[in-house]
Amino acid sequence: MFNGVKLNKALWLIFILSLLGLADTGYLTESHLNRTALVCGAVSSLSKCNLVANSSFSSIYGVPVALLGLLFYLAVFFGTAFYFWRGRNNHLLRWLIILAGAGLIFSLYLLYVQAFILKAFCQYCLASDILTIAIFIGLLLQYKKDKKSFPQAGSSIIK
Repeated sequence: MFNGVKLNKALWLIFILSLLGLADTGYLTESHLNRTALVCGAVSSLSKCNLVANSSFSSIYGVPVALLGLLFYLAVFFGTAFYFWRGRNNHLLRWLIILAGAGLIFSLYLLYVQAFILKAFCQYCLASDILTIAIFIGLLLQYKKDKKSFPQAGSSIIK
């Protein structure tokens, strides 16, 4: 128990996944900003990461999409750390769920772009998609667990 929060598997998983996301998007951001080629895998269908990373979809108004991902994982990392540190904070948990939901929608859009527009996949982008989905599910599971343990934690945002 850490400051009133039982350190359960879902919270640890979210914390660890956010660290993995920081590493993944940090590498993508560094590559984008320094204009260096990504090291792609040997699997031919996943080895077109440079094509994806250099496409017109890799930036929004000049801001690298990878940097947006880095900021997302940073927010999840610090949000989860704050949740550990401050104890049960259902408002924070709801905001993290909303943030992860937005990240999930954006990841699905980018997955659509890779599959149907670019017809090329980036292994780092796919890893980020999987991490975002897992974070969203983990946060929902944590919220459901908190809601069962503490009925007053319920909200009209998520039932």
